[in-house]
This record gives sequence, C-alpha cells and structure tokens, in this order.
Amino acid sequence: ARRATLSSSVGPGVGGGSGLGRQAKPTGDSRLTEFKKAHAYRLALETSWLNWTRNGIIASVSGVALYTGTRVESRADLLPSQAMLGVGMLFFGSGTAQYIISLLALESSRQMM
Repeated sequence: ARRATLSSSVGPGVGGGSGLGRQAKPTGDSRLTEFKKAHAYRLALETSWLNWTRNGIIASVSGVALYTGTRVESRADLLPSQAMLGVGMLFFGSGTAQYIISLLALESSRQMM
C-alpha cells in the first residue's frame, strides 16, 4: 500500500514551481491503475454473465420439472413448461449477447489508450 505524504497531499505549488502549464506524463502507477480498473470491469462483466447463466439454468430446470410433473391432456397443459424453457433460453441469449458486446467495447477502449 502506498502512504500519503505531506508533499503529495498538499497539491501544486508546493516544492518548487506552480505546476501550471505542465502536462502530466503517464507513469507506471497510472498505467497500473488503468489496468486494475480494466481488470475489475472485466471481472464484473464475467460475474454478470454468470448471473444470467445461473438464472437461465434455474428457469430451464423449472420448465423441465413442470413438464415432467404435469399430466399432458392437451397442448395447453404444456404452456407453462414451454414458457419457463423460453425464459431460460432468453436469459442465456441476452446474457451472452450483453457479455460479448460489453467485452468488445472494453477491448476497443483499451486499444484506444
């Protein structure tokens, strides 16, 4: 962990020069910070995708359970289980699409740096 010192917490103008007109050069610390932010964002994306996948599995399993536990006398009896299977597939599809789009956006923003 990095300690805050008096000179780093006071700001520009202390320690010679006003600091005006100077452009901050990217240092190793700032690149590392950007890498940590990108890594944390990617982990958040993967966690989100896992949540969508978990919900898809739950919905699909409940659809199969409804199907196996229902006496099928007409097509209307299958509607609840088909709906739950459809919701499960919707979770899988939308979660995967969101993950891919967000990952491509992250990679393109990292290449622009």
